Amino acid sequence: NNTVLWGVRYGLYTTAAFIFLFSAVVTGIIYTDLNSWFGGQDPGWEYFAAHFVGLLTALIIWEGTAFFTSHRWFPTKSVTAAGLTGPATFFVQGFGVAMISPIPTLVALTVCAIVANSIGGNFGVACAAVGICSPLGFAMAASCVSPIVYGADDALDSPDIQRARETTVPLVMAGESLAAEVRGWSIGVSIITAFAVMGAFDQEAALKVGGTLGIDYIGDGLVFGFAVAGALTIVCYAGINTLAVGKTTRALFDESIRQFKENQDKECDPPMVVAAAIYPAVMGVLLPAFYMFLVPTTVGFLAGPRALLGFIIGAILAGGAISIVFCNVGASWAKSKTAIEAESLYGGAGEAAHMASVAGARAGGPLKDVAGPTMITAIKGMAAVALFIAPTIQVGTDREDIQECLAKFFSNDANLSRYVRSWEHCFDWHRPYWFIIPALLLLLVTAFFYFFFWRLDGTGPGKAAEIVEDEDESPNVAAYQVSQP
Repeated sequence: NNTVLWGVRYGLYTTAAFIFLFSAVVTGIIYTDLNSWFGGQDPGWEYFAAHFVGLLTALIIWEGTAFFTSHRWFPTKSVTAAGLTGPATFFVQGFGVAMISPIPTLVALTVCAIVANSIGGNFGVACAAVGICSPLGFAMAASCVSPIVYGADDALDSPDIQRARETTVPLVMAGESLAAEVRGWSIGVSIITAFAVMGAFDQEAALKVGGTLGIDYIGDGLVFGFAVAGALTIVCYAGINTLAVGKTTRALFDESIRQFKENQDKECDPPMVVAAAIYPAVMGVLLPAFYMFLVPTTVGFLAGPRALLGFIIGAILAGGAISIVFCNVGASWAKSKTAIEAESLYGGAGEAAHMASVAGARAGGPLKDVAGPTMITAIKGMAAVALFIAPTIQVGTDREDIQECLAKFFSNDANLSRYVRSWEHCFDWHRPYWFIIPALLLLLVTAFFYFFFWRLDGTGPGKAAEIVEDEDESPNVAAYQVSQP
């Protein structure tokens, strides 16, 4: 396992060195004091420096994630040891370590954004984002290791060839480490690219009011309120997808029970099991996908670009930090389980520490594989939607202070025309009533999914309960309950 991980590190830093040299050559070709091949006149080395800062940030994020999720280092070792006293302490220790784990990533991104902005402004931040994204090819290759070695380990899970698993188990541990590190890097990529997109949105939406950028209004109640709304929305997306995992699990359970009940002397029907899981899985993904487009559109058309900017910033900050916690805690729990089984730590399989790690690995799967990646995707998706609708938002230049326009709105002498004018002055653009279209679509989509999917347990919970209770009639059902606690 250590040999594999050191080989991966060799590949990572070799890739980084190649990217550094290649970007230096390209910078020298595109930017020069003389007329370059592309007609450039700008020296451009400040952009190369911003790109290099981004590349260093990517390496720091990669190593920081490895420190908190690898069983070689004390954070995950402490989580494994906490399982000796039961699942409760195992869970508490895992979450405690995971809540500290965002520090390297967020500090590195903060320094990267400040330095890159000092070097080249918003374009410098964009160059830094390219630098963080530059190990993409290596990350894609590394992310393929985990499913490959998992498949090999499952194929060799036979008593006749147990010696072969002495090779595949360390590879599984290495694959889990690489998957966690790639997830940490992808979170950093999402945060910095979303920030760069917000810079483009700031320019495209013409947020200059009175000679200052819209971000200067962060102390405004309107911007702050929608920033809080953005933070809550991004967590809601993750919650919806996590609930979909629960419904999919129930569908698999019910279909398995049905087959044990009805086909006692026959082989199982795998296509039916797959079909039972596909429907809740797809339906659970569709609702956050619709929200990802409709919610920012509604906010932008209702309250203007400054409110939308605050909304996306709140989503970036909350989603970035919480996704790191979810991904790292799930990876730490999974690595603890694998380390106990592979190295016979604390008594090995079947002991208290192992049982706690099994519970943690099962609970951590939806966190690291569903909730965390959902937030990563939603951050980039909503930022892209904001940039897409930016040209359609008409910025008003006579906006009043939010407190003043609300006071006029609720004044005693207010009439319908005053209501309309105060509404327009509260926000950043005229004709804000166009938000009704995306808002109605949002309500219709929510109602449809609620009444036709979420409100109903289409997997038949009542039927499943009857089958489970009827143990005497079907010994296979009782055997299934024992093997799947």
